[in-house]
Amino acid sequence: MKEVVKPVPPPPAKIVLDEAVLHFANGKAELGAEAITAIQKVAEGLKAYPGSYSLEVSGHTSSIGGKALNKALAKRRADAVAKVLVDAGIPAAKVSTVGVGPDKPIADNASKEGQSKNRRVEIDVKVDDGKVEVRKTATGTVEAPAPAPAPKKPAKKAVK
Repeated sequence: MKEVVKPVPPPPAKIVLDEAVLHFANGKAELGAEAITAIQKVAEGLKAYPGSYSLEVSGHTSSIGGKALNKALAKRRADAVAKVLVDAGIPAAKVSTVGVGPDKPIADNASKEGQSKNRRVEIDVKVDDGKVEVRKTATGTVEAPAPAPAPKKPAKKAVK
């Protein structure tokens, strides 16, 4: 009996990871555990791809803050994601990073919701054979919960 070998599906051409998954604190480039797990899943899918590819990891920010600061922050975020990809087995020579900053918004920066959507990292997969199915995975944004109100202090009793 001949063994049937199932073809491995190609990786997505573009994967969008929003700040809600990456859990970047405002002005920070550190990744949370959920973000690392999500990026490792991307790496596993890429390692299964038999063709030749390269990755461009681009960091994006909202328009809040100075442009130079945002470009540097975006590059640090992209570098943090690239490090997880390389640590998960993707050859470093296949990965490049760029800090786009606020230059390519996907939402209106006039609202907090729009700013949240613009704070993202994108991983663009570039394949050499051109035979790739384009799928886009986008995570939803999540607002941070409001801080709990401070406990009320009991009123002091007047002493007579």
